[in-house]
Amino acid sequence: MILRRIAEHVKAQNWFAVAIDFVIVVIGVFIGIEVSNWNAAHADRNREQVLIQRVAADFEAIESRLSASVTVFDNSLAAIDSISQAITRADAPGTAREIGAFGEALRQVMVSRVPAWRSATFLEMQSSGDLNLLRSAALKSALIQYDQQSGIAEMGWKSLNDVSLMYNAAIYDHVRFSARDGVPSGTGFEIASFDFPGMRADARVLPALSVQTMVQANNRALQRQQLQRASLVLSALREELAN
Repeated sequence: MILRRIAEHVKAQNWFAVAIDFVIVVIGVFIGIEVSNWNAAHADRNREQVLIQRVAADFEAIESRLSASVTVFDNSLAAIDSISQAITRADAPGTAREIGAFGEALRQVMVSRVPAWRSATFLEMQSSGDLNLLRSAALKSALIQYDQQSGIAEMGWKSLNDVSLMYNAAIYDHVRFSARDGVPSGTGFEIASFDFPGMRADARVLPALSVQTMVQANNRALQRQQLQRASLVLSALREELAN
């Protein structure tokens, strides 16, 4: 309709009316673009909030996993130390309670925890380009740094696990395992019996325990660093959700 009016005004050489019609067209186009941009920006903000909530759920689970893992490694290191001291001092467990505690300590020597996973939502955002929807530079940086740290922790765990397997045969030779559901840390096994005199007489055992101390301490350090990165992500997420 506006184009027909412009054509009529041109035909009548009513240039003032043509100018007014032109201004109306320009304003209409401008308003249409602005409305479209506002709608797109509003959709982006809504999408950003959804992504932030999903990432927050990911990292709540990740932080919980890593906190538990650090505790597992703490307990394992304490168990290794107690066994090493018992063997060095020839302090053989005698009572049923002591035998049970020593068996549990042996089990904890061999317990490990695979590092926490990468955020599925972050990986999705990376592949889809939605990472650019996050306006917080601090949040984006924290997410990237966590993802890098999780890769380092995973590679470190694999290498350390290989070392552990090479040396722990010395301990396995003096232990008999049995499967059981509901064992702490979800290992699914317990120590059915052990040969304490044989462990004391085997020159390989104390060096194997020393190597296992190195393995567990390094795994704990890697997953503590991963936990710190996850906590930084959660801190940035909570700040965003509070705004």
